[in-house]
Amino acid sequence: MVQPELPPIYEIELELFKLYIVLIGQRGTTVWFIGVGTVLLLMKWFELGPVARLSWWIVLAPFIVGLLWFEVIEPIFGFDKKKAHSEMEKFKKERLRKQLERTNRPPR
Repeated sequence: MVQPELPPIYEIELELFKLYIVLIGQRGTTVWFIGVGTVLLLMKWFELGPVARLSWWIVLAPFIVGLLWFEVIEPIFGFDKKKAHSEMEKFKKERLRKQLERTNRPPR
């Protein structure tokens, strides 16, 4: 099936959306902590298994670690800026390549 040609403005919006999804996907470590924290929180709330006897501080620890990672560790070491910068550079090169293809110029 042939896909219809999108106007240039929609292609740019689609590429920005893809970039946004990639940047969110790179924060997988924090999402892992949030997932474990959610499971522990639900088990504590419904008093399931050995988690029911744990302290609330232990149950909430994965959320605290995720918060520290997002708000302290990433900005201090510049992980967030490095990821965003490299992805933006890839996006710019791809956009330039597509524009050059449209005008039938050879890429630089």
